[in-house]
Amino acid sequence: MSTRSLTYIHQMTDQYIKGEKLVCVFYRHSDGYPTGHGQDLADWLKDKKLTNGIKFGADMTNVFNRAGAMAVQLAYHIQKNTSVELIYGDNFDAGQDHDYHIYFRNDEFYIQIDNLDPIKASDFNGEKVEEELYQD
Repeated sequence: MSTRSLTYIHQMTDQYIKGEKLVCVFYRHSDGYPTGHGQDLADWLKDKKLTNGIKFGADMTNVFNRAGAMAVQLAYHIQKNTSVELIYGDNFDAGQDHDYHIYFRNDEFYIQIDNLDPIKASDFNGEKVEEELYQD
């Protein structure tokens, strides 16, 4: 049996906004639990940044021009290990076990899983998240 997940990539803003405009959503068929997909997201995002506009001659190592460019590379990274599908819209029921929301605030990526508070990608610990999600 697979642990399915949806990952919602939100556009860049200065604050968390419920219902904030989405850039894209992708579906992962397996390993969607926090120590799997959550940790994969965090490990990949923790040293990345977003910008709005590329300056001539700027070092673009680990910097993406807006969330859409980052989303393409993130989906490609995940696709190397498992099946990923980009899907259209903002309200899905794919039989998923977890919903992940990715935000970029104050030069940091944040990951929100289900209804937990957003966690900085650099502080993310999949085991601790699972303990919080699955406590009795």
